[in-house]
Amino acid sequence: MPHRPMSSSRPSFGREMTACDQYDDFYDDVPLQHKKPFGAGLKRKRSVTFVRASDPDLHTIPATEQTPDSSVSDLYLNLVMKGTGGEPEDTALSKPTTKQADATPAEQTTASTRTCPVCNITLDDDAPESQRTHEASIAHQVALSHSHPPSAIDRSRMGLSYLASFGWDPDSRRGLGAEGQGVRDPIKAKQKDDTLGIGAVIPQEFIEKAREPKPKKLTGKELKQRELEEKRKGERLRELFYQRDDVLRHLGREI
Repeated sequence: MPHRPMSSSRPSFGREMTACDQYDDFYDDVPLQHKKPFGAGLKRKRSVTFVRASDPDLHTIPATEQTPDSSVSDLYLNLVMKGTGGEPEDTALSKPTTKQADATPAEQTTASTRTCPVCNITLDDDAPESQRTHEASIAHQVALSHSHPPSAIDRSRMGLSYLASFGWDPDSRRGLGAEGQGVRDPIKAKQKDDTLGIGAVIPQEFIEKAREPKPKKLTGKELKQRELEEKRKGERLRELFYQRDDVLRHLGREI
């Protein structure tokens, strides 16, 4: 007989090591503190170039030239040259203009004052502090138009969108119609005390039955008194049905 090689039931050593290596790939013995951060080996392209604030070649903002203020120099010359008799070249601050010189005192007073367009009160100063003080005064607050709360109609309703398409504003406090002569609310609110459906009509017989007084509940004392009265009434009825005349004469009772 030819010699057959003996087959072993266990797998070979090489195959067993290969299977173990596949599972070892998922589990490593490197501690967490020694692992590299995620993406440590990736190379990123720097798309944004950092620009230093002190870069001399930075020209993103155009340079602005500071122009000297002539009013400061004019004020200084007016103070210095007043005692020497000299006169500065620019006399815009020291001398009034021709229109100011020709204006009357009444016109100058009118120019310095103004009238509030809300309450028609004359204001003497245009400073922001005086403006805030005037706006907080009672006279100005009373002259302001009253601010009404917005309408409580649901803005998602189809009827409101239909009316708004024709130019009706629910917050304008005007009625329906082209000139606002109609009712202000599309549906007048009416108190509903019953649990019936909208538009249901109650028959008259049910209304009359509902008006009848309900039986009054008796207390314990009233129930006891009522039982005693019924008991006495029963005894009197039994005496009337079962009494005999000869027995009553024997007992001496009047018939």
